[in-house]
Amino acid sequence: MQIRNLLITLIFLIAPYLLPGQPPRVINFDNIEALPQVRINDIAQDYKGFVWLATSKGLYQFDGRKHKLYGRSTTLEYSNIAALYVSKLDSSLWVTATNGRAWQIKNTKIKSLNKGQYSATSKGAPIQHSFKETDTTLSFYTYGLEEYTFSNGSLVTKDTVNYLSIAFDLVKNLKSQWQQKVALFLQLNLVDLYNDKRFKKGNIMLFSNGNQATISFGNLTITANSEEIKYSFSTNIILEMIQVEGTVLKSISGIGLIIQRPEQNPDTILTNHTITKLFADRKNGIWAGSDNGDLFYIQNIESDHYQYPFSDIATYKSKVVLSEKSGALYALEDSKIKQIGKIPFQVNRLHFIDSNKLLVLGERKIHLLLMENNNLKLLQKASLKHDHINKYSVLENQIFTIGTNGLNVYSIDSARWKKKCLPKKHFTNISNHRGNIIITNDNGIWELNNEGKCHKISNQRVVSLGQSNKTLFLRDTQNKISIINEKDEKSIYKIKPKAINSIEKHDSIFLISTSEGAFICSIPNKKTWLNCDLINETAGLNIKKTIIYNNKLYALHKNGLLSVPFDKIKRQQQYRLQLNSPYLTRHKQREFFFNVDKNTENLNIEINKLNFTNSTEPKLYYKLHNDTAIYALSENYLAISKLSRGVSQLQLSFDPTFNESEQIYHVIIKKEKQLHQTLAFQIGSLVVFFGLILLFLRHRIKTIKQKNTLEAAQIAQMQTVLQQQMNPHFIFNSLTSINHFILQNKAMDSSRYLTKFSVLIRNILDNSKEALIPLAEELETLKVYLDLELLRFKDRFTYSINLAPDIDKNRLMLPPFILQPFVESALREGIINKPGKGNILLNIRYVKSSIQCTIIDDGIGRPDVFEQHTQKGKINVKNGTHIAEQRIDLYNKLKSRKISVQKEDMINHEGNAIGTKVILSFPINYK
Repeated sequence: MQIRNLLITLIFLIAPYLLPGQPPRVINFDNIEALPQVRINDIAQDYKGFVWLATSKGLYQFDGRKHKLYGRSTTLEYSNIAALYVSKLDSSLWVTATNGRAWQIKNTKIKSLNKGQYSATSKGAPIQHSFKETDTTLSFYTYGLEEYTFSNGSLVTKDTVNYLSIAFDLVKNLKSQWQQKVALFLQLNLVDLYNDKRFKKGNIMLFSNGNQATISFGNLTITANSEEIKYSFSTNIILEMIQVEGTVLKSISGIGLIIQRPEQNPDTILTNHTITKLFADRKNGIWAGSDNGDLFYIQNIESDHYQYPFSDIATYKSKVVLSEKSGALYALEDSKIKQIGKIPFQVNRLHFIDSNKLLVLGERKIHLLLMENNNLKLLQKASLKHDHINKYSVLENQIFTIGTNGLNVYSIDSARWKKKCLPKKHFTNISNHRGNIIITNDNGIWELNNEGKCHKISNQRVVSLGQSNKTLFLRDTQNKISIINEKDEKSIYKIKPKAINSIEKHDSIFLISTSEGAFICSIPNKKTWLNCDLINETAGLNIKKTIIYNNKLYALHKNGLLSVPFDKIKRQQQYRLQLNSPYLTRHKQREFFFNVDKNTENLNIEINKLNFTNSTEPKLYYKLHNDTAIYALSENYLAISKLSRGVSQLQLSFDPTFNESEQIYHVIIKKEKQLHQTLAFQIGSLVVFFGLILLFLRHRIKTIKQKNTLEAAQIAQMQTVLQQQMNPHFIFNSLTSINHFILQNKAMDSSRYLTKFSVLIRNILDNSKEALIPLAEELETLKVYLDLELLRFKDRFTYSINLAPDIDKNRLMLPPFILQPFVESALREGIINKPGKGNILLNIRYVKSSIQCTIIDDGIGRPDVFEQHTQKGKINVKNGTHIAEQRIDLYNKLKSRKISVQKEDMINHEGNAIGTKVILSFPINYK
C-alpha cells in the first residue's frame, strides 16, 4: 500500500512538468445546419468540390453551409445509401444502397441502373474498398457475397462469390511488396479465422505503406511487416480506418476516434460519438461522419494543442521559454513542455537579452535570470514604485518601459532606474530601430535622443508598433502598415487583418498575430495590398504571438499553445463559387452564362461558396456591369426581378472594392426579345383577367363553405378527443392506484398523485376549448399523464423529455393533446407488451423553419403490435393516434403551414424490430 501511495504521489508531482501535445482542432458542422437523425455510411467529394453524404435516409449534398437532400421525388429519396464512388473517367457519382440498388448521377441527372435486379435485404450493401473501374465497366462486391458489374449505365452481370475470392481481389489494392505475402496467409488461415468464435463481423478496410500492410474485418486485424504476419481479435469492432501521410485513424466502437501518428502516443478524440465513416479529401483534411448525423472535419492531423494558460513565449536560437501569469516558467524541448522554475510575481512578458540571459517582466517588477541547461539563477531584480510596466524595449543593456507616468529606463550595468521624458499624453507603444528608441502616443511618433529627451519626429498616429529581425512595423489608424528595414527604407501597404497583437519577421515572410487568428504575409509585387493568408489551423483564435522553432509554427493564444509543422501549414483557401439555376447553360472559370426564356421576369440563382476548411464565411458583394453602386448579399442566393430584354451582366466578388480581378465572377444573362403587344393580345388579356376574377370569386365562396364545414368537423373532433382523454377505464385505474396508497397509509404519496390526477383533469377541461396552447402546458399535461401511468405500471418503463435550450416553451403554440396520443401508443402498444423495462424518449428541437418532436420507444415494434391486434380481432379498432391523425388532417386542410407525421420502424443489424420512432413536425407559431 505504501508503494502504491508513493507511485500516485510521484505521478501528481511529475504530471504538471510534462505537458504533451493535445489532439488537433475539429470543426463540427452540426452547428451550421444539422442533418436529421441519420447514420452516415459513406462520404465522397466530386470534382466540383461538393461533399456527398451517403446516409440511412437518403443522399445529401453539402457545400459547407447547408445539407440538401438529393433526388427528391425519385427512387433515391430516403433510400438507405451504403456507398459512393466518383468515377475517374467521366466524373459521375455512383450511388449504391444497402439492398444493392444503384444509381448514376451525371450533370445533375439521376439514372436508376438496376430496377428489379437488386437484393431485398441489407446484405446487398457494397464493400466500399471493392470498387473497380475500367474503360467500359464498373464493378463491386457486396457483403451478401455477390459481384455486380455495370456497363454503359446498365447492370450486365450479378455473380455469386465467396469470401476468399473477395479477399484475394481486395489484396490487389495493397502495395505490390505485400500482395503475395498477405494472399498466402489468407489462403491458409482466412477460413479458420472466419469461423473463430471470437470473430465479429463488420466492415472490411485495408491500407499499406512501405513499412507494413493492415487488413481489418470487423474485430479482426491482420498486420504484415517485413518480419512476420500476425492477427488479433479486439473486444470492440473497428468501424472505420484510413491512413493519411503516415498517420492512421481508427474509429472503434465504444472508444472513439484514435489518431496514431508515427513514433507518437495515440490521441483519442470524439469519444462521445460513434464514427461510421472516415474520408480524406484532396487537401488531406479528414471528414468524419457519425451514426446520428453529426459531421466533423479535422483540418490538420499533424497539429498539436497544449492546453495551458501561457502568458508569453520567447525564443533565442535553440531555446524556447514560456510563462504563466502565476509565475511558472517552462522550457520547450522536442515538442514537450517542462517546468523549469517559478517567479514570485505575475509574469506578463519574456525576453532573451542574449543566449543565457532571460528577462522576466511583471506589472511593476523585473527579474534578470541566468539560464544554463534549463537551470535558472537570479542575477538581478528591480521594482518600479510609482509606475507600472505597460510595454517595453531592450537596447544595449538597458530596459526601456512605458506606463501611465512616462518613460522609465533600467540600466543592467548600474542596476538603477532612471526617469526619462514626460509627455503631455502617456505613451502607447515602444520599440527600437537602428540603435534608437521609438515611442508613440496620440500626438505622433517620438524618438529618444542621446541626452535622454524625447522629440517628435512625425505627426502620424500609430495604432501598433513592433520590431522583429531589424525590421520596424508601424500600423496607423487607416489600417495601413509601414515596413522600415535596417537601411531605413520605408514601404507602405494596406493590410486586411485588424486588431493586430504582434508582428514577427521570418526570412522573407511576416507572421501577424490577430484576434481572428494568425496570418502569413509576403511583400507583393507592384500592389498596394500586403499578401496575407489566414493560417487555417488558427482561425477563430485570439493569437497573441507566433514563433518558428525547429521548423514548427507555435502560436500562443488565450487557452494555450498551438503547434503546426511549418511545411504542413494550410492557408485559408479562397472561396470558390458554384451558381445553380435551371437556366444555367455553361460556365468557365469565373464566368456563368444563363439563357432565360422571354416570359421569365424573375431569376433566382442559388450560390454555393465551396470551401469547407474555413471557419468563417466571408460576405459576398455584387454590382451591375459598369456601375459604381455595390451591394452586399445577405443570403446565399441572388434574386433578380424584372429582367429586361437582351443581355444583362452582373459581377460578384468577395472583395467589397472589386479591385482584385482574380476574385471577380461574371454573370451573363441573356433573355429572348419579345414582340410588341398587340390589340388582340390586350383584349384577350382583359377577357382572361375578368374570367379569372369570376373563377377566383367562385373559388373563394367554395373555400369559405369548405372552411365552415371543416371547422364544424374540428369541433366534433375536439369532443372526441375530450372523450378520449376522459377515458373511464383510465380514470378508474388512476383512482384505484390512489386508493391503494390510502389503504397503505401512504398519505404523502396519496396526496401527491391525487394532486397530479386533478391537474390532469383540469388541463384536459381547460385546454379542450383552445385551438392552440403553449408548449409548456402540453408538456405539463404529458408529464402528469406519464407520472400517473408510472404509478399504475410500477417500474415497467422510464421516460425522458429533452427540450432544446433555444426553444421558448411559454411562447411556442401547439394544438392541444397532440403529443399525448402518440406517447400513449408507444407506452401501451410498444412498452407494456415488451418483457422487461422499457424507455420512452421525447426530443423537441428547431429544424429549419419548424419544430420537430421525436418520440422514440424501445418496445416490441409496429409489426408485432399489428400481429397481436390481428390475433385479438382489433385490427380495425380506432385508437388515440388514429383520432390525432384525423385532427392533423383537418388542421392541414384549414392551414397553409402543415403538420407532418412520420413513423419509422427501428431495426437492428439482424432485421429484428427494436422499437418505433414517430417524428411530428409543427409550423412555428408564437403567441
